[in-house]
Amino acid sequence: MGCFCFKHWSGGFARRGISDILGCLPDGRFIAVEVKAEKGRVSEYQERFIEDVNRCGGLGFIARSVEEVRERLSQVGVKPRQRKLF
Repeated sequence: MGCFCFKHWSGGFARRGISDILGCLPDGRFIAVEVKAEKGRVSEYQERFIEDVNRCGGLGFIARSVEEVRERLSQVGVKPRQRKLF
């Protein structure tokens, strides 16, 4: 959808609760997506990280499906686009 994203792998020196997927929206804003299974539990550290991202003007949220990510991005004006491979 035109966003730059990468999967964050936590390590011993990382802040607790950092979201699974981090990146930039097409408008330059920071994005953080915490990925959970349908019944997955969100820790207080993960909730706090999402709150911090949103408080600072980024877009942070918890997603339980790809469709939920598409919906949230659409709500902030990010539209699907066809990506050229070459």
